[in-house]
Amino acid sequence: ADHATLFQYALEGLPQQDYAPLWPIRAACGTLMNATDRVAAAAAIVMAALGNGTCVEVLAEGPGGVPGDGPGAGSWGFQSCTETLHQFSSATPVRRYTFNLTAQTELCRRLYGVAPDPTYLTRRYGGYAIP
Repeated sequence: ADHATLFQYALEGLPQQDYAPLWPIRAACGTLMNATDRVAAAAAIVMAALGNGTCVEVLAEGPGGVPGDGPGAGSWGFQSCTETLHQFSSATPVRRYTFNLTAQTELCRRLYGVAPDPTYLTRRYGGYAIP
């Protein structure tokens, strides 16, 4: 993955981390804006988000896929293909993403031989009609 994609992946994962600071994206952006060396600051953010080893391994279901680790190699990717694929698009300062069900279906079929059912959870658990 290229550096911009890796940085994007790290930023998107920050809210899911179990550590301080509060409002991690705001803190990361503040770090970047106040840094004299923004490349070094971005690298520090990536290392904090993804690990402090000497080499950061990017998960196959991360960059280049659906935000939030959609369909891809691994157990979470399989679960996304079979149960939890959410149809959404986003336009944020970090990235613009337009959901494409056809592309995600092709990926799920190629990886696991299944077609995603984005309505599964709603049907299974009642959506907003919770008694």
